[in-house]
Amino acid sequence: MVHIKTDPDKAAAQVRLALNLIPLYAVLSGPFIPTAAASMLQSMHVDDAAWPDDVPAALGQLAPGHAFDVPEVLFTKITDEQREEWAEKFAGATRSTFQRFCLPKSPTSSAKNGLKNSPGSGLRRSDLEKTMERGWRAKSASNS
Repeated sequence: MVHIKTDPDKAAAQVRLALNLIPLYAVLSGPFIPTAAASMLQSMHVDDAAWPDDVPAALGQLAPGHAFDVPEVLFTKITDEQREEWAEKFAGATRSTFQRFCLPKSPTSSAKNGLKNSPGSGLRRSDLEKTMERGWRAKSASNS
């Protein structure tokens, strides 16, 4: 770690590199998060959103002293309530696939994987799937 008082030139170079990463990341992530990418480019006062042909040149795009604005929060924190709501809303077959491949098979396997007190850690995979299927059937029947 460089201390700004002992090596201000190196500290400035590191900060400039970090700031140059922002427009590069914005361009690279644009296809996936276009609104956030546009906000990053706007905040950095960068008009060129072209895919970089030369990464070292892209990392030197902002000159020393280049002005920028601090943007509003780009990504809000997802609350537990939102997560639960979205899990139910978008469950479908994806939830079953998630359970089959991501949740521990037994308390023993969860302990080996460092997943103590993880969701489903006390249930075998088949028990969890059966429980979820019963809930889905009941929900489907009540929505019919």
